[in-house]
Amino acid sequence: MNLNTNHPAEIRLCGVTKIYDNIEVIQKLDMKIIEGSLTVILGPSGSGKTTFLNIIAGLENIDSGKTS
Repeated sequence: MNLNTNHPAEIRLCGVTKIYDNIEVIQKLDMKIIEGSLTVILGPSGSGKTTFLNIIAGLENIDSGKTS
């Protein structure tokens, strides 16, 4: 929870890449999710949706880029 109402909390991904077995599952992803917004993640099986969520949760390390 963000106690400073002047600046909502956010999740930022800048150029995030995740590689499994020489396959780029997530390629140079840039995204900002602001507190209180609704974000939907869509894609076919194997497209990296769960990997994306695991990165945000801190369960997966990224191969390049930056998260905050």
